[in-house]
Amino acid sequence: MKNNARQIVLHLSPWLLLALGACGGGGDTLQTVSPIAEGEQLPAGMPVIGDSSLQTAPPVTEDSPSGTPGNLVTVDPTPAPNGQPPGSMTAGSTTASNTMAGRTAAGSAMASSTAADIPPVTRATATGMSTSPGTVATARTDSSPPAPAPFTTSDPLRAQQWHLRNTGSTLNAVAGEDLNLGGLHRQFRGEGIRLAVVDNGVDVLHDDLLPNVVPGASHNYLPEGQGNALPLPVTPSDDHGTAVAGIVAARDDNGLGGVGVAPRAGLVAYNALAHQTDVSLLDALTRGLADNQIYSNSWGALDTGHFEHVSAGDGALASALGRGLREGRGGKGAVYVFAGGNGAQTGDYSVYDSNVSHYGMVTVCAVNAGGRRTLYSEAGPNLTVCAPSGDSRTGYGDWQAGITTLLPGQGYRDNFNGTSAAVPMVSGVVALMLQANPDLTWRDVPLVLAHSARQVDAGSPGWRSLPGSSLRYHHHYGFGGVDAQAAVKLARQWSSVGGSESVRQCGPYRKKVRGAIPERIPATTGAAPDNTDSSGSMEDTRGKGNGGIDENVPVQDGLLSAIDIPADCPIQHIEHVDVRMTAVSDNYRRQHPGPGDLHITLTSPLGQVSTLATPHDCYRLGSDGSRQGTRCVGLKDFRFGLRRHMDEPAATATSRSWTLGMADRRTGNHGKLYWWEITLYGRE
Repeated sequence: MKNNARQIVLHLSPWLLLALGACGGGGDTLQTVSPIAEGEQLPAGMPVIGDSSLQTAPPVTEDSPSGTPGNLVTVDPTPAPNGQPPGSMTAGSTTASNTMAGRTAAGSAMASSTAADIPPVTRATATGMSTSPGTVATARTDSSPPAPAPFTTSDPLRAQQWHLRNTGSTLNAVAGEDLNLGGLHRQFRGEGIRLAVVDNGVDVLHDDLLPNVVPGASHNYLPEGQGNALPLPVTPSDDHGTAVAGIVAARDDNGLGGVGVAPRAGLVAYNALAHQTDVSLLDALTRGLADNQIYSNSWGALDTGHFEHVSAGDGALASALGRGLREGRGGKGAVYVFAGGNGAQTGDYSVYDSNVSHYGMVTVCAVNAGGRRTLYSEAGPNLTVCAPSGDSRTGYGDWQAGITTLLPGQGYRDNFNGTSAAVPMVSGVVALMLQANPDLTWRDVPLVLAHSARQVDAGSPGWRSLPGSSLRYHHHYGFGGVDAQAAVKLARQWSSVGGSESVRQCGPYRKKVRGAIPERIPATTGAAPDNTDSSGSMEDTRGKGNGGIDENVPVQDGLLSAIDIPADCPIQHIEHVDVRMTAVSDNYRRQHPGPGDLHITLTSPLGQVSTLATPHDCYRLGSDGSRQGTRCVGLKDFRFGLRRHMDEPAATATSRSWTLGMADRRTGNHGKLYWWEITLYGRE
């Protein structure tokens, strides 16, 4: 395989990045927070397409959109000057004057040190780092949970971490819209679980990470780092990986900063994104398979609207993932968590990025402190669950709170955002699940997450229930918001569906169509109710680029093509569906000239609908980073991976047909569907 150089896009919110530039803010100065002593100085300094520039988002704080990135704040209830809202900020504080009331006190403080702690890494040693399956069974009795540990309040920024406990006192927040950790950390904090963060540089010497860093396990992919095994940040703005690591694995009860979702999990850092080659990225996804249980990936393809094949080839990434699923965790499989993407405002859709729609992935979306989809979070039928993240709803005047986490150089920040922030939260919840039930396989994990997910934005009409099941799905939220307490409870009672060896596969079944895709221009293009939140306040942005299409309504006025699943297909419970297709020009000599014009849906025998594509624009990045409109490309042998049909049967008593619908919703750029195929994965 070629060692192709690649640009990487990290999944911070692009709108917030632009807003920061307009405000003149930046993250080049690393802020430290009292009472943390000044730390050591930073050193001077599959398969994606993207922008490698790493920028921080504008400050999103408890009660004001003003401030310096990286500073932690005290909220002053007195009116602020210059017409700002009440709640001015004071840099350098480690406490917030807001009273964090609401849930029981058990959910607001962290557990003290107990047995089974991960051996700490010191600065001196750190340089050496290089029933029927799928149902609830009776409660596990082979290993009782650790005895409850006494809670303390020694982590000074814990109260600002609304994603752990949202009391509604944060800016535009709604109480309870959080991970619902409750008192989980009394019993489960990730002890014995090892998690790899695949990102850019990670400050593994940060005092709030150091006790959890696994000695000798991290890897530095940068050539200039040879002789230094630490995957440290190279420049002050190289802060993304440290922020991600802090969300999942910041140490608890140490008198510093805040708390990670799995604050005693073993942390491994791979800075493969800093090297930007296919070889490095694919290596990072399979490095340490004998010991790593979870791989957390807050990155993906550039959000340009194109149908993106992974740069090393869909097969190369599938091969790497397949190895991890077969060999990881002693055959139970590594768990891969990926970001769903941040391009919603420009019409991008998560399933257009084939490298985040594989069977073996948990793909994550983002919701804000009010419990609704963030401005940037991409929709799609490939999403599994959402987790909290920072957001700005309509502009500079209507902020949502950001995520409090770490900065390199012993610093902290309160403005992290994007699906980048949501991914390590889900990874942390998975760590707690695996601690509660080490027998869970890679197939069990998304099933448990889906069946335990909490319905967010319940007033949105986009929710659809699976007949005869507790599952519900929304193209914007997957199966809902991740619920840590419910997930751990269900994990402890879960009867495994098995690993890679017991997967049932039906297909691929291919149909050569060679049919024209008819032009069907809608009479109106207003945003459909399905494409808004329950308040309807985001119609102008959250549905942008989709032509006002309801994602739960199949194409009925275009080309319809059905594939009947043979009677010998044994799958009664689908876990994943792959749809692959090629669309061509009218003369068959080239790709379809305008795949961004197409509306594509898949309807199952149960009548459940996946929207694979909606009319949208595509872009390319100019040399200055600006977006420039361009013709959409890529619908050639392209694979759509779908999570939406989880637990449906391959066929019913009355239908074995899976129906693809395609219509051209814009004038010009006519073409044909050459062929399509479907593959089902699941269990009997």
